[in-house]
Amino acid sequence: MPVVFVLTPESVGYTVSESPMLYYYVTDDTSFEFEITVNRDERTLVQMRRWETIKAGVHGISLNDLGIKLEEGVDYEWNVALIPNPLQGSLDITSTGGIRRIKAKEPMKDFNDYGKHGIWYDMLQDLTQKISTDPGNKALLNERGDLFKQVGLPEVAELDYSAAKTKG
Repeated sequence: MPVVFVLTPESVGYTVSESPMLYYYVTDDTSFEFEITVNRDERTLVQMRRWETIKAGVHGISLNDLGIKLEEGVDYEWNVALIPNPLQGSLDITSTGGIRRIKAKEPMKDFNDYGKHGIWYDMLQDLTQKISTDPGNKALLNERGDLFKQVGLPEVAELDYSAAKTKG
C-alpha cells in the first residue's frame, strides 16, 4: 500500500512566492485516485482530483496552475490524499502541511539564501529545479537529502542519498 508525505517542515513552512510549488513524495507506484486540497481558515480554496498512475518518488504541483495566490502573513493548509476507494473515505491515505507567505527582508538568489532565512518552500523549489537540470550532481542530492532529514523525512532523504551514491 503506498504512502504519501507532503514535503514540509513539521510546523508551517515559509515562502516569499505568491504561487510556489508544493512537493510531495509517494512511496510506491499507484493508480489510486489522487487529490490535492488547499484551505484557508478551514475554507477550501481548491480541491483537485485526478485519476492517473503516479510513479514512486518526489512530485510537485504549482499553486499557479491551481489558480492560487497566497496573501502575505496568512496561514494556509494543504493536503494530499491517495484514495483507494472513493466510496470509503476512511481508507484515504493523507498527509497535510502548512504554508505562509512572508515578505523577503532582502533579495535571495538561491537555495542557500532561502535556507539562511528559513524560507522552506522556495529553498526546496530551487534545489529541486537544480537537481532536475543536473540529476547527477551528488552535492545537490546530498543537500536536499540533508534538508529532508532535518525536517523528519528520513525515508525521503534516503532516496537522495542513495541516488548520490549511484551517480557518477
